[in-house]
Amino acid sequence: MKKSTTIITTLLLVVSLSAFGYVNWNKSSSYDNQKAHVYTTKSISQIFGSCNSRTSVDLRISVESRFMTTATKKDLSEATSIIDLVPKKATRNLEYFHSSKVTVLQEDDEITESGEGAELNTAQLTLLRSMPYSTNFRIEADCSERNAMTGSLEDYHLVYYMTLTPENGASYVDGPEALISYLKEASTNTALSIDENDLEPGRVNFTVTRKGELKDIELESTSGYETVDRKMVELISKTSGKWKPATNGQGEMVDQKLVLFFGKRGC
Repeated sequence: MKKSTTIITTLLLVVSLSAFGYVNWNKSSSYDNQKAHVYTTKSISQIFGSCNSRTSVDLRISVESRFMTTATKKDLSEATSIIDLVPKKATRNLEYFHSSKVTVLQEDDEITESGEGAELNTAQLTLLRSMPYSTNFRIEADCSERNAMTGSLEDYHLVYYMTLTPENGASYVDGPEALISYLKEASTNTALSIDENDLEPGRVNFTVTRKGELKDIELESTSGYETVDRKMVELISKTSGKWKPATNGQGEMVDQKLVLFFGKRGC
């Protein structure tokens, strides 16, 4: 009897240990699976990112005249030399001017008047002073430049692209910073899927009228993304009536052509 009791006790002990081991093995396997699952999820998130991590590309928006270098009708009326028109830094090291050209840039054609030296001749002055506001033009000159290292004279071709602007340019009623903020914020969602490396210099031309309204709004060059192009045309169109008109030297309101640059800045 005593022997039977011992055998039964031994069997119960073996069964209990086996059950304990099985339960612990299940717990361990479950825990390991959980760890593996969490690790895998984290790795995918790290590799591919989350939907909320997408950011909008900076479109580098600005609204300006067609070319950065500008002149007013007052500037042209007082100019006697091309040195009077281009920035001073452009002619600082130039010693001799052999010839010059003044060219009015038009959509289908160019009008050019040539001269000798830096002085503007009658034909060049007449051409410059007859231009209406917002005309784009080019100043060129064949010159000699003093090399700072060798002291010798070298040939140099001076070229400047310019825009004739009113004495007081058209302006957005809330100021230029507010205009850029509006354009950037309103185009944020449109710019979410853009690859900055594929951006091109986009331009939208428009005219601010004497009444502060916009007309002749047109896409001149694409940013490389049709959705962005359409959005910029739409947004600038909505600012019609929110502009202070440009004025000339006599304080009279005049039309002015401007350009909305967006995307990658170019020529």
